[in-house]
Amino acid sequence: MDRFIPKLNALKLCSFDWVKSVEDVWTLSPTDAPALQAPALAEFSLDLMGLLTQESALSPPGIVIAGPGGSGKTHLLSRFAKTVFQNGGYFFLADFSDLDDALETVARGVVKSLLTPIPALEGRAQISRLLEKILSFLKLRIPPGLKTRYHSREPSLVAGDATKILARLAPLYPRETLEHQDALRTVLLLNSPDPELARHGQNWAQGFPLTRESQQIAGYRGSRGEAARLLAGFFFFLSLGGEISVLAVDQLDGLLSLERVLARAGPVDDPQGQLAAARSAFADVSDALGKLPSLTRRCLTVLSALPLTWESLETHSPNASLERYRRPPLYLSPLRDGTEAEALIAGRARPAAHKAGLAAPYPSWPFAPEALQDAVGLYPRELLALCHGIVRRKILQEDVRDVATLWETGPAPLAVSSPAAPGKAPSAPGAAFIPTAGDGLFVAWEESPRPPAQEEENWVDSREPAAERAPEAPLGPRPAPEGGPFMDDGETSDSPYPSRLPESPAAGDETPSDPIAELEASFRALWETGETDPYKEENAGERLWPRALAELLETFQNDYNARGNARLALDAGLDGPEDSLGLLALAKGPPGQPPDKELFLRVLTAEDPGAFAAKLRLSLDRAGIARKDRARRLLVLRFTPKPAGPAVAEIIEEFSSRGGIFGKPSDQDIAILAAFLKIKAVTPRAALAPWAKALQPWNKVLFLREALSWLS
Repeated sequence: MDRFIPKLNALKLCSFDWVKSVEDVWTLSPTDAPALQAPALAEFSLDLMGLLTQESALSPPGIVIAGPGGSGKTHLLSRFAKTVFQNGGYFFLADFSDLDDALETVARGVVKSLLTPIPALEGRAQISRLLEKILSFLKLRIPPGLKTRYHSREPSLVAGDATKILARLAPLYPRETLEHQDALRTVLLLNSPDPELARHGQNWAQGFPLTRESQQIAGYRGSRGEAARLLAGFFFFLSLGGEISVLAVDQLDGLLSLERVLARAGPVDDPQGQLAAARSAFADVSDALGKLPSLTRRCLTVLSALPLTWESLETHSPNASLERYRRPPLYLSPLRDGTEAEALIAGRARPAAHKAGLAAPYPSWPFAPEALQDAVGLYPRELLALCHGIVRRKILQEDVRDVATLWETGPAPLAVSSPAAPGKAPSAPGAAFIPTAGDGLFVAWEESPRPPAQEEENWVDSREPAAERAPEAPLGPRPAPEGGPFMDDGETSDSPYPSRLPESPAAGDETPSDPIAELEASFRALWETGETDPYKEENAGERLWPRALAELLETFQNDYNARGNARLALDAGLDGPEDSLGLLALAKGPPGQPPDKELFLRVLTAEDPGAFAAKLRLSLDRAGIARKDRARRLLVLRFTPKPAGPAVAEIIEEFSSRGGIFGKPSDQDIAILAAFLKIKAVTPRAALAPWAKALQPWNKVLFLREALSWLS
């Protein structure tokens, strides 16, 4: 037993720390995996090399890093910072967590970045390095006690040094010296370790009115600072001697809440000013971002955001302010091969094994290299969270065996119980599924009894070769489902796809031991007895089935990308209680390139003619479909007939001329979506992914089949 102790200790010491904060940008973790997002890092390095070698002081076009949560955006910014510091440059971070005045937010971020001790600079702050660079460029002697030179005992040193520096600078840059002299005084004050003196510089940098005392101490010419002046001044001094900078703008995703306000906008009054406030915020942010390349010098601006955030900025920006950013964005991809996954896990497992005194058989122990092949298609945070759960269970069970596959470890999938035992009242049809006690790692579920099973065909994937399909069983009578793929109001389905659902195993049949088969049995039982009401609501009116549609498409995207096909990227935005789902965009194409095909889906339940027309037009505009386009398709889903009226007739005619299609989901489709949502809510990713890969539940939803077949 003693030989197991080092392994168990190694498991306990292994930390997967998958949640990063924006402040982690300054510290490159010792568990860093350089191979992650290598294409984006290569693009950035190329831009940085161009910045280092260019003769002009102008800033180049900015770049956009787009990726879902957990794709490694913060980690990538940390890599960018390390690369910049290695090349003698400066790195700044503007945090837009609070949607305040945008330029002031950037200015605050620059000042905070200048004052932050940087591990890569041996704990020095960039502000002291900046002052030394200015003095060195002007061939002025750097005092030996520069770090402690400015203090409240001799405040006149600040004004005196400012005068000397400006006098040496004026012959070289007369206009800039006059324009940016107060920014230099702020640099001197911010270098002071004396809080009293530093406060005067911070007040000017934050735009607060200066007292007469503050103006006299440093010799300020203006009574208050302005964000644009501060940025222009700081970056002028930063660029002296050919120094380069990178300005990263992060946490822009708070704009999505405002985007939802605009997406709901119709031809209605705005008594509370919400629409005006949302438009103003988008205008302020886009205007500030557009000004950054012109306010800075020799500085590369990097925007980090969710794909939908960048799309919203482009959609709602009132002018061409974002034209200074390169298209398309650098899209972050999920893990592409087992080598990337192994590097990510080894960076955390290797130090833990070393501390525990364990001679691990391989760097990623306990995760065997072949097990990490299962991680292809996952994003880094998903893999780290998955491995954390596996290690935690192994510790609780004192299990030190190697992990041979990511999918064999974890909670068992849903086990569908047989009909109620004699004497036990069955749950009412349609009742919620109630978890009952299991043995810690298992969850059992009760459900209402099902009608006797009928003989029906085995469900097969339409993509499987005919030779591999299971023999078909005799078909029993069953009515065709209502609706179908791409059908309009009043039409009937003539789809070539199967209209029958597979039956779940009959009562008394032995439950399959295969976890995938068990999940499939649960899935079948859920959709047979589950919810078919499209207007079923949950959580303050949010309809269930649109959310299920978004999550099902996300699962399809992950499976598609894991198969090594051309990259699929999904953008989804929730609209709020009325429609629950905004515009879903599923794009196919290589990362970093314009998509080859784009499929857009919109759930549109509005009954008011004006609101219906406005939302339909907004969907067309956001999808960017100006005419019938072979590379783009827009599918609008609704259950009821379209509202009447001249405005509606006009937009429907335009919608049809641009190749738009209306779809009406069937009861069967709704039941399958509801079943998928319940399965996903209680099944860990480790069990869900291989089940989805085997069963492909998106092919069970009739209105999706043709659309996804066209896309893929």
